[in-house]
Amino acid sequence: MSSNPRVPADFGLSAEIRRGVYDTIKAELLEKSARYNAPISAVVADAAAFEKFRSCAALYGAALGQAYLYLLHDIRSYGK
Repeated sequence: MSSNPRVPADFGLSAEIRRGVYDTIKAELLEKSARYNAPISAVVADAAAFEKFRSCAALYGAALGQAYLYLLHDIRSYGK
């Protein structure tokens, strides 16, 4: 697993043009799309890139979930 996860901005899901500079029109479009539950295809042009982001997010979510379970087990086992 990579230690450099990709973020939504890597796939055009951000209004940030470059660090600290935002496209206000795109920001408004993204905000309205989220508010009205627009399909992701209305915002993302590259569906394959979005699928890669979704897979990356799922992988990191699974790793965090497993780490939580290991920690919980260790805490419960401590003192037995």
